[in-house]
Amino acid sequence: MNPMSQTVFDHEELHHLPLPASCHLLESEILLRVGRLANGQIIALTSYRLLILVHRFVSCDSVPESSLDPVFVQPLRCISRLITAGIEFTAIRVEFVLIASPLALQFASAAEALSWARRLDPSAIAALPHLRCSLNSSSPTEDEAADPNELIVAMETRRLGLTEANGWRLSKANDDYSVCSSYSRRHVTPTKLSDAELIASSKYRSRGRFPSIVWRCQGNGAVLARSGQPLVALLGWRCEADEKLLALIGNSGRGRLLIADARTYRSALANRTVGGGFENGSYYSNSEIAFLELPNLHSIRQSFLAMQQRALAPDADFAELADAGGACLLGELEKSRWLQLVSALMGHATRLAAALVVDGRSVLVHCSDGWDRTPQLTCLTLLLSDPHYRSLAGFRTLLDREWLQFGHKFASRCGPAEPNEWSPIFVQFLDCLHQLISQFPSEFEFTDLLLRRLATHCYSGLFGQLSCNSDAERSAVAMTTQQRWSLWSLFELQGVRNLFYQPSREVLSPDIGLASLSIWSELYVQGSRMAPDSVRCDLDGLPVEIEPPQAQLLSLINQLETTRIQARQLQDQLNSSQLASTSPVVESPTLAASLQQQPPKSSLPSIEVVDGADARRCFTHWVPDHQRSRCAGCAATFWKAIRRRHHCRACGDVFCHACCCEYVQLPSQLLSGPSRVCRPCATA
Repeated sequence: MNPMSQTVFDHEELHHLPLPASCHLLESEILLRVGRLANGQIIALTSYRLLILVHRFVSCDSVPESSLDPVFVQPLRCISRLITAGIEFTAIRVEFVLIASPLALQFASAAEALSWARRLDPSAIAALPHLRCSLNSSSPTEDEAADPNELIVAMETRRLGLTEANGWRLSKANDDYSVCSSYSRRHVTPTKLSDAELIASSKYRSRGRFPSIVWRCQGNGAVLARSGQPLVALLGWRCEADEKLLALIGNSGRGRLLIADARTYRSALANRTVGGGFENGSYYSNSEIAFLELPNLHSIRQSFLAMQQRALAPDADFAELADAGGACLLGELEKSRWLQLVSALMGHATRLAAALVVDGRSVLVHCSDGWDRTPQLTCLTLLLSDPHYRSLAGFRTLLDREWLQFGHKFASRCGPAEPNEWSPIFVQFLDCLHQLISQFPSEFEFTDLLLRRLATHCYSGLFGQLSCNSDAERSAVAMTTQQRWSLWSLFELQGVRNLFYQPSREVLSPDIGLASLSIWSELYVQGSRMAPDSVRCDLDGLPVEIEPPQAQLLSLINQLETTRIQARQLQDQLNSSQLASTSPVVESPTLAASLQQQPPKSSLPSIEVVDGADARRCFTHWVPDHQRSRCAGCAATFWKAIRRRHHCRACGDVFCHACCCEYVQLPSQLLSGPSRVCRPCATA
């Protein structure tokens, strides 16, 4: 079908305005409507995205030409609410799920604004069909044809030593999802536990979510397991098969089994009135129960919304507000308790990692049902404990297993259908990981960009893996509909791979103090801002984002590779001329010309001959963050939660936002587009 056949154009002249190549339509994406804002910008609506485009005039062979470039791109399903504004109701405020700052759209007439408001309403967007296509080739590879769950489990069991020789086996009791509909098919259990006993244990656990082993420390043999709460109820029921299973798990470590209950003691006790509860220490010998007192999904939702609505000050620049009225803003941020929740989650994961790796104790993690706080804790614990999961391949395995195969309710937690079930559980986990990357920038093979894309696509509807509540639902959907976009294509986006990656074998121990944590402004604040220049869209239809240090290093690598190719070509040319020469006199005109010419010039700063002034421009001394506790301009004290550090791309020193808010072109730094510089460098 022609994507333009269903397009509605608000004005006749818009028929001749094709979408720019930089934001091409994805496969099966349809252009639905094109209109014009009051300021002359073009607004375009597709079945997947909302785009704002502007006319730019460029000079080509002394003839001015106009180009249509995108300055704003967001998935439609990330829209949470619309508000009509303006005296004559000609404006629309578009609010997004993750972004605190709304997008203001001003139209020429109230009728036009009302018409667009109807199309952008979340209920109308929910009725649009999802994109039914895949970034993969039409013919699946051998790995794609096989069950991905089996492949991941097989690779992980071999890597971690979860073999029969060490007392573990793969159970197929849940092959048809009859034991637990929200679990995947294959699970690691002790060899001394039969499938009948495993099924008995599942009947004693909430939603049938029996204890399943997900990781083994190869140094001491301790294991990490996860499950749902036991069904103790008011009568104090017990299950011998479940007690045997936990005893076998505990015996794999050196000390007593640590049962980490993510709830408060009061909440766990109250669950007994509805058939739940917690493990009785009298029945589970050689175990210790710790209540982590993490909030439930409703408290997390309230905290997140409070941070967005009060602390992040919509319609204003966050950093400027921090400099002008930091005390008030800090008070609102503290009231939201978002950073406190992030700190608590990171702190508990750090203690669980120490229990596994340092103390050698096996750990069982559960909350109520084991699909919200449980994957948060297990994922963060493994990211701290095992450097394999800090690589791109390992992180993909971790996400697939802990969040997809173990049945996090993405459709309920991220979808608009059940408002009381909505909660940013997965986003909170990504926020914790963002803090880890900020503190350990060379320990992770992926950048913060991957986390932002994962957070966005929880709500975009582009990926089928994030639109279901369990592995069984995904299997059923795959049987009846064409596969949607592959989630793992995000790992191939530009800017995802960390060029500064230098892994270590150490267990990470982050600083969880509030002064060491920061608001994820790149996601919550800056995501809806108009780009100063045009943007290019990546494979997922969203703008290409490459962090400046990564872009500079990538440019240097490309320049070095170009220089190597030039040197190799000249060497081959020289060798060929020497072989063809029959006398000491150089007879090859090509070689003679090459020898008479100057050596090939390279724009690579490390080998280019420059004078003193050029050298200072090319070799920027990058001052590390930890060496500057105060702004180099105004001497204001930095605090990550509100007054952040900003590097000047010209001089390399560290400034606050107020002293480093200018953008200029820096050709000598090999950076494309304007770069952030301090005020002295901007006026130099």
